[in-house]
Amino acid sequence: MTTQELNALIENLNSSSKSDELSGKLETILKELVVTNSTDYTVYAANVSQTGLNNPTVNKLEDTTGTTVSVTRSTTGTYFFTFGEAFPDRDKVQVFVGEKIADGTGVHTSHQVGSSIVTITTSDVDTPLVPADELLDNTPIRILIYSA
Repeated sequence: MTTQELNALIENLNSSSKSDELSGKLETILKELVVTNSTDYTVYAANVSQTGLNNPTVNKLEDTTGTTVSVTRSTTGTYFFTFGEAFPDRDKVQVFVGEKIADGTGVHTSHQVGSSIVTITTSDVDTPLVPADELLDNTPIRILIYSA
């Protein structure tokens, strides 16, 4: 329903003898609008690659966070996704790293959430405790930040 249609419905409600019927319709429409348009989280989604000692390259797919996000290599196999603002509640941040195979090798990933940084660590699946570079190969990463 468009804004014009909603305004027309409200006008009819105010001037109609069928105000109860229209009021019920209006209530239903407003509830639908609230459900349809409400999101209780923001999203940062990207495909990420990394080679050598370089910072990862990012192909950003979606960013509704409203803040800057920088992606850097910290140490071997460890990458920081640094957000310009602190998370409302770090326990309400979800991180999803797609299972992308680099050069036929399985990739193990882990993550940790700080006050404004998501740390992702990569390692070869055969040596999951040894961080390694060059394993992010157009790997999908999605970070959901829920409201406090």
